[in-house]
Amino acid sequence: MTSPAMDRNASAKPHVRIYAMGVSVMLIMVSAIGVLNYTITGFASATQSTNTNVTIAAAISIALSTNLSKGIEFGTITLLPANQTNATANYANTTGGGGPGDLNITLYNVTLSSDSTENADFCVRANGDMCTSACSSRIGIANITWAANTTNNLTHPPTGVFRALFGRSMATGFDKGDINLAPGGVTHYRFWLNVSGAQAAGDYNNTVDFRAVSTGDACGS
Repeated sequence: MTSPAMDRNASAKPHVRIYAMGVSVMLIMVSAIGVLNYTITGFASATQSTNTNVTIAAAISIALSTNLSKGIEFGTITLLPANQTNATANYANTTGGGGPGDLNITLYNVTLSSDSTENADFCVRANGDMCTSACSSRIGIANITWAANTTNNLTHPPTGVFRALFGRSMATGFDKGDINLAPGGVTHYRFWLNVSGAQAAGDYNNTVDFRAVSTGDACGS
């Protein structure tokens, strides 16, 4: 026969176990609900957008005429001083029959390729003075003058006191001539050389560069 105290202790233990199991079940349910809430997501829209991009580089190419690619020749000068000596192909006396435009044209031309992608400005420079071997004697770069036009006109350089008004002196930095030529366009050049009376005999040379840049751009260095 058990005492009332023992009956109370015996009946209390199952209640503790049931409560503990109830807490465990609730924790498991709460955990499951938390997982469901975390993994279920929605989409703001069924359509999304992105950008496309491309950069098109300017394509410009030029070609020198046959005479210009062979060099700017001033021939042999025998009488000094010599002012505004024409380059040998400055004025070609052709007889094409097409009127004045076929007479005294220059054969120093630069063409902007027809497959260039935009209009261009043309630039000219020389690498320095005209020099003999090892530059033991030189003709200053400014003594080379030049002019450019797109119509290949017959303008001849003035002489005497008007000499300074004609053309422009060559320099080591690029100088712009014709501007805004369309693809397929041609720019025509003439060149002159001034030689002083005290110039030493010899063969003198330098190099002239031609460059085309997108219209409005600087010629660069």
